[in-house]
Amino acid sequence: MGDCSACPQAGWPATAQVASQQAEHLAEQITAYLDGKAPTAFSFGDKGMLMSFGDGGDLGLVAGPKNDYVRISGHVSHAAYRGLERQHQWVLLSTKTTLEGAVSDVVDALS
Repeated sequence: MGDCSACPQAGWPATAQVASQQAEHLAEQITAYLDGKAPTAFSFGDKGMLMSFGDGGDLGLVAGPKNDYVRISGHVSHAAYRGLERQHQWVLLSTKTTLEGAVSDVVDALS
């Protein structure tokens, strides 16, 4: 469905988070269709947002336990941002590349 897709009628933001969830849903629906099952509607689950400002640091709003948002910053937001980056890398590249990157993150954090 594409990176940064938009559906103005649904009110979803035009972000990669929506597109990623749509891609997962579509893959499940194709499998279900091939198994003779009826497709289900897509439902977006907002997990918040993470932003990286390079050397300026990272900032995030993540979904909290009460359907609210918790602001994170500093080391916590940096770790969350890098973790999300590694998750995307795992999907697109491979386990080996992701593990190499994660080890590099740990070495950088310790130095």
